[in-house]
Amino acid sequence: LEQANFALQLHNFDERTALCLIIHLAKKERLTNIQRPRWIKGDGTEDPLTFGLPRSWETFSNIPTEGTVYISYKCAPEDRNFKVRKSHLETYSNWVCDVTENEVLWWASTNEVPVDVMEFLEFLIEDYDDVYEAFDDIKRPTSTVLTLRDFEQGLRRLKCTKFKGRREMEQIMGVFRYLDPSGEGQVSRNEWGMLELCHKEMVYSIKEFVHFCQRSFGNDLNAAWAVFDLNGDNFISEQEWTSVARSSSYFGPTLPIFRFLDKDDEGTISFEEFEELQKFHEPPKPDLQAMEQGIHLMKVNGALMRDLLPTRLRVRARLARARAGAEGGRRARPLLDQATLQNLQKAIKRNPSTMGSRLINGLEKVLSANGVKARRVTLMKTNNFKDGLRELVCEVDIPDTVSPCGLQRALQASFENAHSEAAGFLHALRLACAQVSTLEVEVRPSKERLVNNLRMTIPNIGINARRGAAVMEAALKCSAIYKPVLDESADLSEVLSRPSKCVSGGQLVPVALETLRDPPWQGVQKLSGLLAMSGAAHQQLKERLAPGSSWAKCVFGDQVPRTHQSRSWRGTSLIGGSLYDPGVKKRERLSEEVILAQRIYEQQDTAAHDLVASRLHAHFTSLSDLRDAWDILETSFEVIWVNNRFREPDAFGYPCVQIAVKQQVQDPRHCSKECVLAHISKITLHYEPLFQVKISVTAEDLHEELQEALAKCGIDSSSFDLAEAVVANVLDCTRIQMQRSAVEEVERVLAFLERYALQIGEKERDTVKALLWDSVAQAEAMGCARSNLLKILERYTSHFVKATLGIQLVEDKGPSAEVLPRRPVLTRISAMVGPLKVEH
Repeated sequence: LEQANFALQLHNFDERTALCLIIHLAKKERLTNIQRPRWIKGDGTEDPLTFGLPRSWETFSNIPTEGTVYISYKCAPEDRNFKVRKSHLETYSNWVCDVTENEVLWWASTNEVPVDVMEFLEFLIEDYDDVYEAFDDIKRPTSTVLTLRDFEQGLRRLKCTKFKGRREMEQIMGVFRYLDPSGEGQVSRNEWGMLELCHKEMVYSIKEFVHFCQRSFGNDLNAAWAVFDLNGDNFISEQEWTSVARSSSYFGPTLPIFRFLDKDDEGTISFEEFEELQKFHEPPKPDLQAMEQGIHLMKVNGALMRDLLPTRLRVRARLARARAGAEGGRRARPLLDQATLQNLQKAIKRNPSTMGSRLINGLEKVLSANGVKARRVTLMKTNNFKDGLRELVCEVDIPDTVSPCGLQRALQASFENAHSEAAGFLHALRLACAQVSTLEVEVRPSKERLVNNLRMTIPNIGINARRGAAVMEAALKCSAIYKPVLDESADLSEVLSRPSKCVSGGQLVPVALETLRDPPWQGVQKLSGLLAMSGAAHQQLKERLAPGSSWAKCVFGDQVPRTHQSRSWRGTSLIGGSLYDPGVKKRERLSEEVILAQRIYEQQDTAAHDLVASRLHAHFTSLSDLRDAWDILETSFEVIWVNNRFREPDAFGYPCVQIAVKQQVQDPRHCSKECVLAHISKITLHYEPLFQVKISVTAEDLHEELQEALAKCGIDSSSFDLAEAVVANVLDCTRIQMQRSAVEEVERVLAFLERYALQIGEKERDTVKALLWDSVAQAEAMGCARSNLLKILERYTSHFVKATLGIQLVEDKGPSAEVLPRRPVLTRISAMVGPLKVEH
């Protein structure tokens, strides 16, 4: 009942009973506890009840049955009568109250506490953990009570400026009168305890508000900041605070929390003040069940990754004179004689004079001339019943650091232009096959992998091997449209000679299989921080590329169409060319990327340390200008990685150069202090003739064909982007890509452990260690060197995490991955194909 207001309808029996009980309670505690009474009679007239409630109302039958009575009840802790309150609770509420007074947690409602009292309480909370310590410092050392004069002098001694101004004495007197409900002119230690009750209610209210923010906006409490800051000025006004709280269906006290956070009493909340809520935020502990499921899924996915074939390259020679069927009564001619077939099917040792070995040696020379060392070449004969032709097929495992599309383009160009390095292979092919109608190089992804990945990513779809093959066929068509432009491009060889790069040990080095990459992580860990930083980083990057330009100063939102000419800049810039600003990625898209990348053990986590929100595009009319811009960016910026998509194009074949740059950016949410964090942005360099092909009608038609193939698999249009990302991942799924994915999984687990290190207890320790070591074991089973994996753990695991988990990095110790048996269907396929091929 402390600091509570009541509006009692006298025509209601229960509310008249409540009024009678309040009067009886005041008689037992203190009659002056009932304050500010007034009675609105049934005819609408008001009785101010100047002398308090009538004594006759102590009898229930004498209480009027019309009108409304308004009262406030304020009781000091020293006047509280626990015995009477307990009796009322048991008698009128039928509650069993088997507790003692010391077991009850008392607190007061902050809604009815005067603003000046709450301001004074906020001042005490900043400097004192216990409000009774403040009482001892304010009163005179020789006194046990606090007078008004002592209160004034004590506040000056504590340098309290909360009430500074013309109304200072009036406000101080108001606080004192509130603490002296009996009006005796002095405040005892027990009466001072009313502040303790308010303090408890304030803490509970803030915790309740923090829990509400977690339920509404996720575990990242700072995500609520962007919601409450309606106008984006990095301050939250009182109007914004109350309107957002009400529109978000929060019905608890809002103004007391706002005033508690407004430390400087300016009527607004800055981000630094908002971060005070972090003290009341209890991050959830890692979910044991989710981590155990994550370990199981990691083993299953690891087994599937090893079991299903990666993307390969197929060199196919169709034989014009070797028919598969006896069309027109013509006798089929055998591809090779029996002796040659026996030589092809011999064991690892082979005679260099055999026809099959000549073909394989010739193909290896072609690969070597293109800077590629093949891992394995497989030769086999097949019947193409669709076209009625016999074929000689060479399947090539994609070598390390080579993309399937890039290698396919290089081999096709060598064969079509009859390069000198291809002469040996073509000669051996003519000797073996007598006559070749066509010679094709094509990418051969795994249909089983595509079907499996789509089913895992998008549930409840009706995809099978036949529909999966249609999806792959439609996707592979997209890469062929750029070939004519590439064939006519000057200076292409210079761009192709440049490798992709990454940062290793703080240095930008060419990407190789043994390269130990530094994780390209943002300076912020949560999505809310990335969204807040990306805008400032984006403008800073534009200013560095086109300093002083109007384009660099403009912020392009959704209201500016993506095709509007103001988004492009063709004036003077650091790298030349034409600059284009697509804007920072939207919150919705980034949220989708977070959810897609989220592991099962990262439930309700909004980790965004590896996402890129800020991106710019630069277009060049010549490859030499593009190359010069590339050099300028590497010398003028801190480059994190470079993807040369001319040399290693992605699955859809569009050649470009992608460069990630790291900037040191001031967090715009911190207005009163320096808070500089690292932020990564991406710059894409385009060759304009290729870009025109990308946006052409032909490219749009091919993209529509791919989407139609996906739609036939039961994939909704809202999931097309996700499905296309899965298709691209499968088409580019070489062994090196699988190893990189396994290493990225280890890094993701490490980032998860760093975020939740403080919440890991004894119960979670063994499961967390199992999660970490299983990710290492799966990466090792994928072919990653254990020494490199241990270096990653050593370099990116903090001493605190090592001590918490008891991790000992010893190279000859650690778990090994559980290798699940291969699926029977693949075993049957291998048994059928085995006799028809020879491996080199």
